[in-house]
Amino acid sequence: GWDGGPYREEVVLADLELDGDPTPGVLHVAAGRSGLIFLFALGETATWRLLATRPGGDDALPFGCPTAEVPAAEVDALLRQAGLGASLRHLTWSARVRLQHRLARRFRAGRLFLVGDAAHTHSPAAAQGMNTGILDAVNLGWKLAFTAHTEAAHTETAPTAPDGSAPNGRPPDGTALLDSYEAERRPVARQVLALTHGVFFAEAATHPAPAFLRGTLVPALAPALPLLLRQRVLLAQVVRVLSQMWVRYRRSPLSVEGSPAGGAGPRAGDRLPDREVPRDGTTVRLHDLTARPGIHLLLDRDAQQPDTTGLGPWVTVHRLPDRPGRGLRAVRPDGHLGFRCGVADVAQLAAWLDLVGARPG
Repeated sequence: GWDGGPYREEVVLADLELDGDPTPGVLHVAAGRSGLIFLFALGETATWRLLATRPGGDDALPFGCPTAEVPAAEVDALLRQAGLGASLRHLTWSARVRLQHRLARRFRAGRLFLVGDAAHTHSPAAAQGMNTGILDAVNLGWKLAFTAHTEAAHTETAPTAPDGSAPNGRPPDGTALLDSYEAERRPVARQVLALTHGVFFAEAATHPAPAFLRGTLVPALAPALPLLLRQRVLLAQVVRVLSQMWVRYRRSPLSVEGSPAGGAGPRAGDRLPDREVPRDGTTVRLHDLTARPGIHLLLDRDAQQPDTTGLGPWVTVHRLPDRPGRGLRAVRPDGHLGFRCGVADVAQLAAWLDLVGARPG
């Protein structure tokens, strides 16, 4: 299944030289009732790159890739309608891009997995495509690696039972672990599609509401934009949304809260926040500390030192002397918390490691 549909609007791209006096080296944005026009000083074959939205044509061009040149007269008309005080002098390259918004109904079928644009496609509004695809790949990558090592260990060390399961009850094909890829990433893709769909509707749709917003309200508010952009709290929230730092997997079968509860702070499924932590008389970034492949076990300052001899070779233990408490947190290879507990309970930790296939023996 490939649910969704095409947009009525399309994107025009062009590299060009201009007559007029647009300020060099900055982004120019023109908001009008027919759409948005962006003018970047970043052209590949000319000084300027134009990106514009407009109602799409009736021809059935392929989606998502630059096709079909745009006549110079149409590009010049877009520039003049934008009111940027510039006109076309020379057009070196142009293309139309048809867009669609679609989401695969399943991200896994047996040994086949869909990742990135094969699993979800949307407009470039809000610039979410690359982030979403990379997070798909990181999420699936460590699960494939753990499953492959687990299968190899089972093959070498122990025969399977008549029902196909391993002697310890874990399926040798890592079904639960690999199924969690779709369970975690498809809801995120659905949220990203909602975000990009809303932004593109506001940018490009010719419906009366967004047309009024672009043609009347946005120009009226334009003088306030420099003030808003200086508000660091507001800008930080925008960056947080666009960088997908909001992504979390609390409902995932791999996100486990131990007993007693882990208290305040990020929960199982949340992204591990970065910060400076003391180590060997100096400070390091927490994300640098947990960058080595595998599972990272973070112990609170007063947590009992666990016996890790049975936890396998993929577990690295760190004590955080600046974090009070007796609990522990297990960080997945993709930087999300998978397990946390108010005490350093090795039995509960080992059960979670078995769940994610981190103990291949």
